[in-house]
Amino acid sequence: MSVTTIHDAVVSDGDGATVDFDITYTFDTASDIRVALLDLETGLETEQANPADFTITGSAAAGWKVTFGTAPTQVNGGETAGQKVVHWRDTPGKQAQSLQDLLKFPALPISNMGDYLARSVQAVDVLAKRSLRVPLTETTGLTVPNIATRKGTALAFDA
Repeated sequence: MSVTTIHDAVVSDGDGATVDFDITYTFDTASDIRVALLDLETGLETEQANPADFTITGSAAAGWKVTFGTAPTQVNGGETAGQKVVHWRDTPGKQAQSLQDLLKFPALPISNMGDYLARSVQAVDVLAKRSLRVPLTETTGLTVPNIATRKGTALAFDA
């Protein structure tokens, strides 16, 4: 197997009836899938818990799905109310394979290790693309204040 797709988070509109949302990327275990609901009225994105809020259903042959017990609410035409479903793969940075000193080249385990590494790098890439970044040409870092300090304030720049 090889990792042939580069993905970002998959975003779907809730419609008040659909509970199954297709997973279009490869993953190893259900715990690699992260899910959040974006409330368009409040702007809050709330991460969901597996299995309390959703489960992973299906099979490799039939296709995998994020399945909710209750359908996310319908997104209105102006996208000012309702819920959007966001799901993404978050592969843990670990090494699950162990190679033995064999007389022949272990092609399949090495291929699997490379695939796992590719998925882990893609997961980090998704997070990096969603983050606030300082240009590479600037040498100073950016530190966000703690919750108590930033509560009731806005992020602004004067330079």
